[in-house]
This record gives sequence, structure tokens and C-alpha cells, in this order.
Amino acid sequence: MAKLTQKQVFEKLQAKGARAVCEVCGQNKWTVPDLDGAAGIVALSMQTTVSSGSVILGGESIPAVMNVCTNCGNVRFHAVGIIAPEVMRDV
Repeated sequence: MAKLTQKQVFEKLQAKGARAVCEVCGQNKWTVPDLDGAAGIVALSMQTTVSSGSVILGGESIPAVMNVCTNCGNVRFHAVGIIAPEVMRDV
């Protein structure tokens, strides 16, 4: 998978018309957590059932980047396959 920089994430969200204002506090103070200069990509795990509170790890997932409001700590996730499909082509 190719890497995305924090700047690229913000540019791609802006190109999609994403609202920059935090829906919790109304500020526009975002950061993208990164690892060695590349936007950190998380895997949002998907499953159809939960049994006794257990979660199955290692199944289907959605690769996503996080935006974190540096004012209130709100966390938003954006699917990499939607905002940067070219990154997913190498998977």
C-alpha cells in the first residue's frame, strides 16, 4: 500500500468537500496521527455478530485515516478507498 502524508489527507478531504469544522466543538484544528511522516492507517474491523462481548480479530476491515481535533479530541475516520483510491490499488 502506498503512503499518504498528512498534507495529502487534508488536500483529498478538501477536494471531496469535507467540512473542516469539528462537529463537537466548532473549531478547525485538526491533525492526522502519523508514523515516520506518513498518515497512520487503521483497520476498522467489521463483523456481523458479537458473542458474549467478544470481538473477532483478523477478519474483514476498512482501512481508514483518522482526523483528531486538537481542541476537543474528537476523532473522525475516513475510508482510504474513498478519499484516496489510488493508495488501495497496490493492496
